[in-house]
Amino acid sequence: LINELITLFSDEYKNQESLNLLKINYTYLCNKDERYINEVKQLIKLKKENPFIQISLTNEGSHYLKGRVLIEDEILYVMNHEIGHLFFEYLSKYKIPYEFDKTIVNLQYKEEFMKEKLSSFNLLCNELMKDIENEVDIILDKLYEEQNEEYKNEIKEFLDNVELPKWLEGKINKSVLTDEYLQKDKKIKREMLKILIMRNRYPKICIISDMLDAITYGKYGSFGLKDKNGNTLNCLFGHGEAYYRNDKYLIFNELLANYSSLIKLKDSEESLILLKQLTSEEFVNMLEEYYNEYILSQENEQKYVR
Repeated sequence: LINELITLFSDEYKNQESLNLLKINYTYLCNKDERYINEVKQLIKLKKENPFIQISLTNEGSHYLKGRVLIEDEILYVMNHEIGHLFFEYLSKYKIPYEFDKTIVNLQYKEEFMKEKLSSFNLLCNELMKDIENEVDIILDKLYEEQNEEYKNEIKEFLDNVELPKWLEGKINKSVLTDEYLQKDKKIKREMLKILIMRNRYPKICIISDMLDAITYGKYGSFGLKDKNGNTLNCLFGHGEAYYRNDKYLIFNELLANYSSLIKLKDSEESLILLKQLTSEEFVNMLEEYYNEYILSQENEQKYVR
C-alpha cells in the first residue's frame, strides 16, 4: 500500500526528499498502529479520484490550499497536520460534530479552563522557552565570536559599495551601521532558532498550544487573555482572532488537523493525557470519535452536520 501511495504522488514531487518524508511517515505509522493502514487507503482513494491533489515540499511556508499539502520543514507532525486539513475538506466535506458548540462553550465558560489551566500551560511554555533561549544565546555568541570579524568585513564591504542619498551623506557612520546590522541579524537568527528548536524538541507543546488558541476562538493567540493575577498569557503557537473570525468550521478544521498530528507523535499517549488534563474528557472524546469513525472508516455519517 505504501509503495502504491508513493507511486501515485511521485509525479507531484520536486525531489526525492519529499517522497522519503511521506514514506517514512506512513511506514512508521502503520507499524505503530494498524488503523493507519486505513488512512493510507483513504489517501490512495482521494488521489485516484482527485489527481490534482498534491503533497510536496515548498519554501513558502507549510500550509494547505485546495487539495495542495505543502510542507516547508521536514517535520513529520507538520505533514500530518496539513494532511488533516485535506481530510476535512475531501472526506468530511466540512461537516462538524453536533456536540461541537456545546463542548467548546463548556470550556470557554469554565473558569478553571480559562484561568487556571491556560495559566499553568502558559507557565510550562515559558519555562521551556527560557531554557531554549539560554541555549540559543550560547550557540549564537559562539558563532558570532568565531565569525564576527570575517562577517563584519563582508557587511562593511557591502555597505561601502552602497551609494547613500545626498541628504544622508556625512550623517551616517557606516561602521556603526555595520554593528547595527549584525545585531539585527543576530536577533532574527535568535528568533528563528528558538522556534526551530521548540518545534523539533517539544512538538506536543506546539500542537496543544495551537489547539488551546482555537478553543478560545483565537483570543489566546492574540494575547487577549489574562491569568488570575491579571498578567497577559503569551501563546507560543496559535493563529489568533483575525484568522478565525468566529468561524466554527475553520476552528474545528484546525482542531482536527492538530488532533491528527498529535495522535501520531511517538509520545501520543502522554500527549493525549496532557490535552485531556488541560481541556476535558468530553472534548478529546469528540475529536477521537470524529477521527476514528469519520476520517478512517467514514461510518455514522448521519451524526455530523454542516
